[in-house]
Amino acid sequence: MLDKNDRKRTIWVYAVVLFISAFIVLLITMYSQIKFSDSYETLKDQNSQNEEEVGKYKLNLSSAIKENEVLSEELKLAKEKLEEANRQIQTITKDDSKEGSGASIENYEILINAKDNFDRNEIVNTAIILKDVEYEILGENGQKLYNQLIEKTEKKALVLLYDDGIRNMEIGEYKVAIDKYSTCYNLSDSSQYADDCLYYLGYCEYKLDKNEDALMYLNELKNKFSKSSFLEDCNILIEKIKKEQDA
Repeated sequence: MLDKNDRKRTIWVYAVVLFISAFIVLLITMYSQIKFSDSYETLKDQNSQNEEEVGKYKLNLSSAIKENEVLSEELKLAKEKLEEANRQIQTITKDDSKEGSGASIENYEILINAKDNFDRNEIVNTAIILKDVEYEILGENGQKLYNQLIEKTEKKALVLLYDDGIRNMEIGEYKVAIDKYSTCYNLSDSSQYADDCLYYLGYCEYKLDKNEDALMYLNELKNKFSKSSFLEDCNILIEKIKKEQDA
């Protein structure tokens, strides 16, 4: 049997072993918790990054879907527009072909182009395009559409061009003003703005030191509009140019 001292040593050894074991278990537990904490944070970061990437993907996907919807709608409208243009051509030319008017498809395409510009409220362009239409070879339907477009655009286009020319001339943009007045005059050389355009064309050319061109417009004004309110100013400017040429 163990004596009293041996029992004490044994108990002390057990106590030390138990303490060491408990300490080791504690260390293992702490290490496991640390590893778990690190793993949790890593997983959390990964999830956060994944969520961010998923968010970006969803945003890009949403933008792509919206852009695709817009493009699809534009394609649909373009297709409808083309179909409508074809229907208009067929409608206009249907009766004309029966009448044997001999109107070319190109002539009707110009007319439809003018109608398309009118639908987009491009008044000046519509009036300009209509100048290229050969009215005489249009059939009944074509002439009807032509007359409707002319009635709705020509006067407005003349006003827009004339007013733009005035504004450009007042700020010294004579080349731009010449373009506006020339277009206005070519649209209708017998409108209420025709003599005005000729005078201002002569004046702008004079300001650009193009005296020969200026005299051409001013003389046309004198010959064509003998009762124009610009006639006096026209004669004064002609005399001024001639004096400068003789100097």
